[in-house]
Amino acid sequence: MKISTLFPRKFANGDDLAGKTPTLAISRITLEQVHTQPGAPADNKYIIWFTGAQKGVILTPALGRQIAEILGDETLDWCGHKIQLYTLPMTVAGQARQAIRARRAPNGETPPPAGLQDTD
Repeated sequence: MKISTLFPRKFANGDDLAGKTPTLAISRITLEQVHTQPGAPADNKYIIWFTGAQKGVILTPALGRQIAEILGDETLDWCGHKIQLYTLPMTVAGQARQAIRARRAPNGETPPPAGLQDTD
């Protein structure tokens, strides 16, 4: 059994995209308590949720600015609109990571990768 099955994460990270670039519709944005580091106190973070996706994505300032360039500054207006997610390699605290980024949705749609798919 995979460790990711034993201890599933509530929020997606770049590894969940598995190199794919899905086009997804934004369903809602919520404010939730998130433990960003093991043993650290929870922080309030905005989470962006997508139609048909099981996991939300933490809305970082960089991701938020990218989406705002595409859909406008008012987050309430983002719901129902589509964006395309992709990953960007970066180093955070000396560790290689895959940051989730967004760009304008192309014509046509791709289903979410397995890490983001709804399991219902």
